[in-house]
Amino acid sequence: SITKKSGGRVSGKITGGSKTELTIKPTTSDAVNVPANDLLVVDFDDATPDMKLGLADENSGRFDAAIQRIAKSKAETKSDNALLKGEFDFTLARIHARIALADPTKRDDAIKQLQDFQKANSDHFRYYESMALLGQVQLAKQDYDAARKSFDTLAQSPWNESKLAAKIASGRILAGENKLDEAVVAFDDAIKSAGTGSGEVGRKYEAMLGKA
Repeated sequence: SITKKSGGRVSGKITGGSKTELTIKPTTSDAVNVPANDLLVVDFDDATPDMKLGLADENSGRFDAAIQRIAKSKAETKSDNALLKGEFDFTLARIHARIALADPTKRDDAIKQLQDFQKANSDHFRYYESMALLGQVQLAKQDYDAARKSFDTLAQSPWNESKLAAKIASGRILAGENKLDEAVVAFDDAIKSAGTGSGEVGRKYEAMLGKA
């Protein structure tokens, strides 16, 4: 089943996916394509119960417990589903990235995990999400050249909200490089480009805060 950020849940069997969408086939109706940026929770039937428990741990900030449970589920799940394998690897990399944003000593390891996921899953539905996380960790590390490359890749995604996130990140990178006038231009560009959807309005306020 899939829970969408925009609201609602689609039950059925996940039958395919790409870096921009996931396909799910409900039992009694036609297959549904859900944009990758609208995926809140993806529940694979094949995964052992520790996957769900690990996600609950992550949502509660119990990161070490989450890593243990999800790694256990990955080891014990009997499936050759490449999308599920990628989901395990992405979820573990995401948790390490969340830890690394607060702990500078963990950043190199988190960057490697995210890059390893991307190399093995270049057409996975978590690809662009992983690129946003990679850029955030690189930005926190003040590796501005690497962060710029990651956010340039994010900007190639088909969703305006992700493009806005890349523009805001560009402003933060420029500010970190002490190019303040250029940073203001980048934030202004994001503000002007924002639409009226809830995610885009949130990005607009984020750009306004960055500019301030």
